[in-house]
Order: sequence, then structure tokens, then C-alpha cells
Amino acid sequence: TNLSLTKWFWAIYLSASDKGGISAVRLSKQIQVSWVTACRILLIAGTQDQHTTQSEAAQLFAAASPPKEFWVVEGAGHYNMHTYAGKTYEERIDDFLFNYLQK
Repeated sequence: TNLSLTKWFWAIYLSASDKGGISAVRLSKQIQVSWVTACRILLIAGTQDQHTTQSEAAQLFAAASPPKEFWVVEGAGHYNMHTYAGKTYEERIDDFLFNYLQK
């Protein structure tokens, strides 16, 4: 990817710390990347998630604008995808970041 590690960390921090959510436009301005770069979505759902059901995750995915990816992890709950998918989880995240987060 052409995006610096510093920008990656800022994007993660800003996305996670804004309680009201951060728009792709605002994020793109704050980390100085294109709007298209800031609005990529990788939605990961666990089949045993009791907080956001697989059906709800599918509805969120359907409502999102492309580019987007949806992945269901068998057996995972709301936050333990890595426990159930291990190396595959790491590879999917790496591939997503490499393919989509470019300047």
C-alpha cells in the first residue's frame, strides 16, 4: 500500500474514538487521503454473534455503498473472529488493507 503507517493508525484511532461515527469525508480530510480511500468497508460477522446477528450484519452490508466486502466467520461471536479464523483472519485483513487503502 502507498498509505503510511502513521495514517493507518490515525484512521483507526479516529474511527474508533468518535462516539458519533466519523464520515468518510471528514476522515479523508483529517488524514489527507481521497474520499474513496476513506470509505472502504470490510464487514465481518460471526455466526454466534448475540449483539449483531448475521441477518443484521447482512442488512448493514446491503445498505453500504461499494466498495465493500462481507465475510462471515463460522462459530465466532461479536469480537472473537481471530479465535475462530486465525491465520485466515489475518490474511483477509491484510488483503483488504492492501487492496483498498491506497492514497
